[in-house]
Amino acid sequence: MRRVLVLITLLVGLTGLPAASARPVEVMVLRGDRSATVDVVLRRTTTFEAGGFEPARSMSARVGGTFAGFVIQRMDGSIAFGGVVVAGFTVDREPVPMVFGEGFESVRLPAGRYRVMLLANGRTEVRVPARGLGRAVILAPRRRADVRGELVRQTLPAGAPVSQVRVPMTVGRASTVMLATTQSYAAGAASVDDVCLARPGTTCATGSVSGGTGVIIGGGTGRLGTVQALFFYPGQTPALSYDAVFASTGAGVAERLAAFALRIG
Repeated sequence: MRRVLVLITLLVGLTGLPAASARPVEVMVLRGDRSATVDVVLRRTTTFEAGGFEPARSMSARVGGTFAGFVIQRMDGSIAFGGVVVAGFTVDREPVPMVFGEGFESVRLPAGRYRVMLLANGRTEVRVPARGLGRAVILAPRRRADVRGELVRQTLPAGAPVSQVRVPMTVGRASTVMLATTQSYAAGAASVDDVCLARPGTTCATGSVSGGTGVIIGGGTGRLGTVQALFFYPGQTPALSYDAVFASTGAGVAERLAAFALRIG
């Protein structure tokens, strides 16, 4: 998988079952069919990995709905690390993990208590490499999490110059928001793409909120698989109603557009 700019030791006291293996495999496995959380204790410093050029160093997910992923939060609610895979968001036919939080592709967390969240809207299994874990641990989070994800797909008539998808979204004081889009283009064409949070009735140019961290993954124009994502963290957006806006403009270049909006908290 090509990527361009991307932007527990044992868990003692953890209510999980060890996964059977001929030799120790250090991985955290989350299973469930809805977004939910579970509290865990790391007894040693552990490095979690969600994205990378090597499959062994990247999260993987069986997506039963439209999205699957994980979030590791500190007990004060702040996000340390997370990653999400969206159905159909692929590069070279490989799922694209969109990583957020404090790590670039991985994060090293000290011993302590954390809250682990499964992101899912269908039967899902998420596997996250975790060096320092000492074994494979399976978690089945049960405490319901406040998560909303919406995937919209749009096919345009040949030569359509403008593509736009708007998803209404209410953002709270403690909300983390991820906006992601993947598009296909006519071969050799160029376009201008916008992904933003904007107040209803405005555009990215006239009413978008400031802040956010951008990610571009995959190839350029002329191929299916370019993925863009934008992340907003608590404090970057006032608690208001917004539209998640996904737009592409050009000389009839955008052919297919998929947009995904995710709110956590």
